[in-house]
Amino acid sequence: MSTTLAPANAWPTKLLFVPPGLIFGSWAIRIPDIAHAAHVTTSTVGAALLVLALGTLLGMPAASAALTRFNTKPVAATVLACTAASSLLLGGAGSAATLFIAAFLLGITSGIYSVTINTAAAHAEDRLSRPVLTGCYAAYSLATLAASIIAGLAVGAALNPLAHLLVVNTVTLVALAGVFLIDNAPRPDAFRIPRPTSRKVWVAAAIGFAALFGEGVITDWSAYFLRAEILGSADARQAWGYTSFAICMVIGRSLGATLIARIGERRLLLAAVVLGVVGGTAVAASPNLSVALIGYASAGLGLANLYPMTISLAARAAAAHRQDAITSVSSIGYLGLLLGPATVGLCSSVITLRGALLLPPLMLCAVALCIGTLVSHRRR
Repeated sequence: MSTTLAPANAWPTKLLFVPPGLIFGSWAIRIPDIAHAAHVTTSTVGAALLVLALGTLLGMPAASAALTRFNTKPVAATVLACTAASSLLLGGAGSAATLFIAAFLLGITSGIYSVTINTAAAHAEDRLSRPVLTGCYAAYSLATLAASIIAGLAVGAALNPLAHLLVVNTVTLVALAGVFLIDNAPRPDAFRIPRPTSRKVWVAAAIGFAALFGEGVITDWSAYFLRAEILGSADARQAWGYTSFAICMVIGRSLGATLIARIGERRLLLAAVVLGVVGGTAVAASPNLSVALIGYASAGLGLANLYPMTISLAARAAAAHRQDAITSVSSIGYLGLLLGPATVGLCSSVITLRGALLLPPLMLCAVALCIGTLVSHRRR
């Protein structure tokens, strides 16, 4: 047990979710500039993104090992500094080799950091006896949205990626204040290979997979869909779909704790699935830009709280093996984030892009049948 005096609110924990939002929201916009500086092709950039994903999937179980031996604070502080350094290496990559090394290191460090901060947030929920994770992910979404806007301004000002990311990481280090104000989560007695430990954790992982599957599809395919199916040519409005989705994600996550308190977790999960299904279906069938934007907004409100809630519910369902539950749901959820865009791309050549975009709503319908297993009618 920690002997430190933890704050009576969740803001230090929420602060921990700002750095990954700022870093990934910034560098994703600078990918073309980083590729140009490294003299690599589009296919090489795609391979680097896969290397980053592989590093993330390896980093998540490594977090369980680290949190077994060390307290939450030193792990979070050390890995945050390493994540910042890795992103700078990525921003200054001058060759394909450097790009791959930096992407792998960023993947590993961000994977460890993700599990660490989710563990800290789950512990904060127990300590404060109220929802915290939805607010944490609201901070992440807001940071990502702000970072993408700032990155656009940096591109317009011809600021090189390394200088841009150096400024961003200077700001992210402010989050170290949050690291030293959080309460250390209890450490497991021994390290075990992370795996779902109960039926409820499996269900939480399935819902998390479906949520991030849909989020990945919208992130990677919204601009392309609007350009190819609605606008017909390159147009600044092709970015409006993701923007409306991201704004509604921030709104939904900001209201998450309040909604849980008022209507309960079960009803919020069901409402989230309904909004996600309606939104995704509206996008796939949209005859014009207005309907598509309404669909993206609905999907953003629906998907906003699904993944954070699965982390929270899994951690409570496996209290004796909290690290296993969080790592398992995080890893399986992230797998959905990776597979979603690729699956839609492959299926679009067979059933058209509009048909392929119905996969996320169908997946949400399937996992909706399992919500009763994860959470009862009783409000928290």
